[in-house]
Amino acid sequence: MLIAFCDQSLTRQKVPRSVDFEAELPRLPTGKLYKHLLRDRYWGDKASRIV
Repeated sequence: MLIAFCDQSLTRQKVPRSVDFEAELPRLPTGKLYKHLLRDRYWGDKASRIV
């Protein structure tokens, strides 16, 4: 349902292929979101990565 909404509102390149829901996101001791852990879940050891 969320992807269908995005498909109506966004261009094809910006529509996500999938949506994952997490009970809790990884955070640093300061409370900031630990983005590297999130990126590594999807990109792993691939050469091309999101910066």
